[in-house]
Amino acid sequence: MIKTDIDLILPVYNPDKDWELTVVSKYNELQILWKHADIHLYVVNDGSARGFEKVVTDYIRQNIPDVYILGYPVNRGKGFALRTAASVCRSGYILYTDHDFPYTLESMSRVLDMLQRGSDVVVSTRDKTYYDSLPLSRRMVSRFVRGCNRYLLRMKYADTQAGLKGFSRKGRSVFLSTRINTYLFDWEFVYKASHRPDLTVRDVPVKLREEVRFSAFGIGIYWRELKRLR
Repeated sequence: MIKTDIDLILPVYNPDKDWELTVVSKYNELQILWKHADIHLYVVNDGSARGFEKVVTDYIRQNIPDVYILGYPVNRGKGFALRTAASVCRSGYILYTDHDFPYTLESMSRVLDMLQRGSDVVVSTRDKTYYDSLPLSRRMVSRFVRGCNRYLLRMKYADTQAGLKGFSRKGRSVFLSTRINTYLFDWEFVYKASHRPDLTVRDVPVKLREEVRFSAFGIGIYWRELKRLR
């Protein structure tokens, strides 16, 4: 692989106890795996009420001295958090995922490899094993979104909601043009990128880490997100 700089963004909102241990551990594993890369980590505190105590941020800074910890006092949503970091990123490639690193490091490597092969936007696609691991409510909304993407919007990439994506500097401009702050910001990004003939968009299959478990969403979240599509 080619020597390169990579910006890795982790949006964080009210994380579980000891989340910082996972961040440091996975960051160190990525440094070993991506020997060819200088990884610049951006952690965004999306208005959390807990989890960003001084002892937590001190631990991250002590173990990752070059980390950027950004934040603001009021929760704005994952899309807003990612745009906050992406707006100050300067590397040729940007990846984002969740702070618990739900996808395998091999999956993250596939995204990076596709970027280095010339893609401007890389969309992760999930297999049946992923959907089988979801609570019923999340499985239903995922199927609904994929169905709308495929049959109503005629999108080539129906699986828009995987929380692992990557983009180049050209893709970054599209990402920063998105406006949705919460759940469907991924959909908006992929939709816009897919309609840009000057961008190369590709998808790669990804897998969850075995120990990852998902919580259920309340129906109110789905209703609010559906209204954003209008």
